[in-house]
Amino acid sequence: MTTAVDFDGVIHTYDRGWADGTIYGDWKPDALAGLLTLLERDAVFIHTTRNPHQVARWIERTSGHNIDCTTRLPRTWYGRRKPFWNTRGLLLVTDRKLAATVYIDDRAHRFEDWASTMVALGEPAEHWPAARRGLCDAESVGGDRCDRPTDHRQHSFEANDPVRAAIRKARGDDWAPQTPIRFGPCGEDPDGDEQP
Repeated sequence: MTTAVDFDGVIHTYDRGWADGTIYGDWKPDALAGLLTLLERDAVFIHTTRNPHQVARWIERTSGHNIDCTTRLPRTWYGRRKPFWNTRGLLLVTDRKLAATVYIDDRAHRFEDWASTMVALGEPAEHWPAARRGLCDAESVGGDRCDRPTDHRQHSFEANDPVRAAIRKARGDDWAPQTPIRFGPCGEDPDGDEQP
């Protein structure tokens, strides 16, 4: 197995951002122990936009020379660079993103589908209807959409609505499940029957 590890924000604290390109910070908590553990069992490389030689020297120096680093990609018998790293016990530091089984990065988003990714990146959910699969999709009078699963008893836009709170108080309800105010598909049982 090959593990790729980002440098800034994962190994290095990156407190002041890029600054002038100098590595000024310290190890993130447990980063050295984690890296040593990974090196014992997997092929590990660090990918960075910084100068790989500078990063390799920093890792060797600050780890007390417990980690051996290289910046040289291995070459095949015909002289071309391999597009992967599979050497255990030796840490490759590179500015290339090589093939790996897993990437450890502080600025990653776990991709599952484009609709949920675009919504996570700030795009309106109305433009990506597939991201709303499994949600109630009821709409309030004010135009708010319910963002709860279809099997709930109270729409998300009802939770802090003062008018609905006054109606429930007048009815003597302390919470919506006893006598919910129903709108949209949430007022139906999974059997398709109307709730009492």
